[in-house]
Order: sequence, then C-alpha cells, then structure tokens
Amino acid sequence: MVELIASANVEITNVTKVFSAGTQREVVAIDNLSLEIRPGEIVALLGPSGCGKSTLLKIVAGLIMPTDGQVTIGEEPVVEPSSSVGVMFQKPLLFPWLTVLDNILLPHTVHSIRRNVYQEKAMGLINFVGLSDFHNHYPAQLSGGMQQRVAICRMLVTEPNLYLLDEPFGALDELTREYLDIELRRIIQSKGQSAILVTHNPVEAAFIADRIVVMSKRPGRIVGEVVVPILEERTSALFATEELNQFVREARMLLEFEDDAR
Repeated sequence: MVELIASANVEITNVTKVFSAGTQREVVAIDNLSLEIRPGEIVALLGPSGCGKSTLLKIVAGLIMPTDGQVTIGEEPVVEPSSSVGVMFQKPLLFPWLTVLDNILLPHTVHSIRRNVYQEKAMGLINFVGLSDFHNHYPAQLSGGMQQRVAICRMLVTEPNLYLLDEPFGALDELTREYLDIELRRIIQSKGQSAILVTHNPVEAAFIADRIVVMSKRPGRIVGEVVVPILEERTSALFATEELNQFVREARMLLEFEDDAR
C-alpha cells in the first residue's frame, strides 16, 4: 500500500473566465463562481457540455489564469502548475514507445529525478491497480481500461495532494467505466486526499463523489449541490440500488430545473 499524504483544502473565490475579451468572439465561460473543496473530500462538477467545467479545472490546475477572482490550495494562491496537483484527462496520453513502467515514471524522468528512487513506488502502484503482470507491456498491448489505470498510476507516482480528473473514463464502455469508477474512488479514499471530478454523467458523479456541484449552461454558475452521504464502501452492487438512484434523481432535477429556467 502506498503511503498517505496530507489532503488539500481548495478555495475558489469569485472566479470569472472570459475568452477573447473585448472582441467580437468574446465568450464568458465562467461567471463569478465560488466553491470550497474540503480536505479529503471528493467533489464532482456536473453539467452540460460547454458549461465551463473543464475550464474551471484548468484554472485550479494553474494551466490557465482566471480573468477575475482567485484560487488557493492550502494557503497558496494558484499562479502556475504545481507538482502537488495531479491531473488526469479523458485520454490516457501514454507514449506508445514506452512500457507501462516507463510511462508511469515519465514525470520523474522529465524532472531528472533518479529512476531507482521511484521505481519501487511505481511498481507498488502497478500492483495496486492490478497490472503487475503488464509492467513491461506497451500501450498498444493494453485495453482502454488498462491504459487508463496506467494513467492513474502516473498521476499517483507524483504524490499529489489534490486530484483533478477531467472526464477520465468518458470514452470507455459502460462496464469498464463502472469498474474504473470503483477503482478510482478506492484509490482516492485509501490515500485520504481531495479530488475534483468533471463529468456530465449523473450516475458516475453520485457513485464517486461525496458532493455533487451542478453547474448551469454557459456562463458557468453553480445552480445547486447534492450531498452523497454513503459512508460504506461503494461496490458495483451500489449502481443498482435505490439509495444511489435517489441522489442521481436529485442531480438530474437540478439540471432539468436549470434547462426549464432558461
């Protein structure tokens, strides 16, 4: 088992993001949005395509800057990407000429950190996600779900305090996505860390998250929240329960209310 690391408190305060400001192509992607993610909490951002979910995630990651407002992680304002923040996108973005192990160790290779320092940790993560027999395989020899598990390991090996997940399983089939939803929540909880998940799937949001934040159509604003107080381990059986469906319906009602309001 990998060691636990302190989780992060995230404060998003009055964030607005305008693209091509002052031109005919001006787009207000996010409008005066505020949100707090508490230490150890998993929050899902749920909303229609184009509502600013991914833009907000990139701002928290320090990949782009807000037009107005501020994001802090811990006590530090976000002004650039940080090694304490792990980001995972919809596509695994693995290098086809590198093995599973080499792809996972790539962040440390880029920063010229000695391979042997983190190889044992990388092998532990590979075993943790059930790929111990595939560490010398290449991406083309893996299924889509296995490639995403490699991407999870690459994110974990940097020992982030915060996970930012931008629809990481959106391109996968339903059964594979459900399996990886289970794995992802298990991993995050085992490390006691914080996470923000972007998704447009209410079932995935309710299964993974402790709290669902529902966003409006562009410009993105928060229209409501659904707390998911399921304390027991979340297994595949939960997908078929009325307990989970209750929270899915609440999230969908917020989405439908927003559509009706417009």
